[in-house]
Amino acid sequence: MTILALLAAILFQASGTPSEAPTLDQVRTWTAPQAAERLIPAPMLSSVVGGWFRAGGPPGNYTGYWWGAAEPVGEGLCRRSSYQARLSPIMVQSATTAMQVTLETVAQFAPTYPREATRDICDAQTGWIGTRPEDETIKRDALVRLAEAMRLAAADEPLPFELSCESTSPRPCPGARAALASLPLSALYDARPMTDRYREEPVVNGVRSRYALPPSQGVYPSVEIAMGPDQDRDSWFVTLHGRERVERVTIRRAMVIYH
Repeated sequence: MTILALLAAILFQASGTPSEAPTLDQVRTWTAPQAAERLIPAPMLSSVVGGWFRAGGPPGNYTGYWWGAAEPVGEGLCRRSSYQARLSPIMVQSATTAMQVTLETVAQFAPTYPREATRDICDAQTGWIGTRPEDETIKRDALVRLAEAMRLAAADEPLPFELSCESTSPRPCPGARAALASLPLSALYDARPMTDRYREEPVVNGVRSRYALPPSQGVYPSVEIAMGPDQDRDSWFVTLHGRERVERVTIRRAMVIYH
């Protein structure tokens, strides 16, 4: 084994996969199921139900993405595990170049509003958000709060929170309450906790750097949830404000070009 191949094997084993590092010519022939068998440890591989594997980025780089079976974790919420692998050649010299592999496991959640979560319903969900262990609770709670806010907006009673909607798309908001009640949850793709504390560095060469800090009171004051594109090719950004409960909901409709 060459020094490069040995180094790749060490990196590959450090990522949690037990096999020897693959080479570029091997990776080029893999299908998604073959890649999963080589990259995902057996205890997790048994739960995988779908995924893809393809070249992307700089020459010789590949990315794989797989997801496990979904299951209900509440009346209107589903959970599944996903696995993302990134492969890059240590040095593009030949087809036998050893590959550096990193594998990340992420918990994902999807709301099923207005339906209750069942195994069949969860399997059919298309709008998922990923979480890290440190933000899993706040993102999960945000999805539950969003579903409840949508339910309230669809009813006839006065809302217990402030609500507004603005549009930077050629298409206007259909009314804030109607917009909230009909958000495209099937196109859900992100939830981002928003802090209220930042650190700004002095301007250097005309550039000011700003860094997010942990929130005051130890709880994020708001969460932005992103969906899109919808059937009109617009995206929706919904911010839930409030630490203990939803106090205000702001909706922004926008035309976004995704790459």
